[in-house]
Amino acid sequence: MPRLIPHVSVRAPSRRPRAVEHVSAEYAFGRSELPAVAAALRVRLRDRRRALDTPEQLRRALEEASSVGAGVGGGRIEVRRIPGALYTSESWQVRLESVAPAARAAVDEVMSEVRGVR
Repeated sequence: MPRLIPHVSVRAPSRRPRAVEHVSAEYAFGRSELPAVAAALRVRLRDRRRALDTPEQLRRALEEASSVGAGVGGGRIEVRRIPGALYTSESWQVRLESVAPAARAAVDEVMSEVRGVR
């Protein structure tokens, strides 16, 4: 009668890169902090003449500074400007969704140079 020999399988280590953990974050600041955010981005991007006074311009600069959207880690950045009203002042919101930790660290670095950003 044949004996049952346990099957042992040996696999070579996988060559696939490990999945990158993705993070999300939100920042909010007022109109008075916008020039400081723009200045910090201009320094990081080494582009002193870039206009950064619309949500779209700010989003593009943040994407460039953090490599979001360039195939590095994926994710997206959303920038909203909430106009002031009778009893509230204008505010800006930056939202990072499912970005690589390195991208969030890059945006954190820019925002940390600005007082008042939460």
